Amino acid sequence: MSSQNIDSVLFNPSNWDSSSCKYDHSVASNFTTPHARRSIALAMEIFDSQFKKQHPHKELSSQDLIAARRELVVGDICCGTGAISLELAPHVSRIHCVDFSGGMIDILRNKAQSLRYSNLEYAIHSAEAMNSLKSAA
Repeated sequence: MSSQNIDSVLFNPSNWDSSSCKYDHSVASNFTTPHARRSIALAMEIFDSQFKKQHPHKELSSQDLIAARRELVVGDICCGTGAISLELAPHVSRIHCVDFSGGMIDILRNKAQSLRYSNLEYAIHSAEAMNSLKSAA
């Protein structure tokens, strides 16, 4: 992954079993696109609110906010097969996708290639490394 600063981090604990450090595929299969869209909408609301606070003396249009979002660099921790990353990709500059399962990353990479998204970067980290990231979040 590049050394670019990450503006936002999305952590998806819904499919994480921290007691055994394993990916729960039954929960992951229920992680639907509408859920990803709700997560992204909430993340964008938070970003918009923070961006408006940083520019209190400027009248910001929705086009200003969309342009600002396109500059975002996002980290998707426990990205799995990319439910959130693939929905977010057209709207941001770059996404750093991290999962401990190489198979999940391969599926995400193939989906991104088929959609012609070139702004995703991938990293595979061990379950232990992911667990330490979770406790830091």
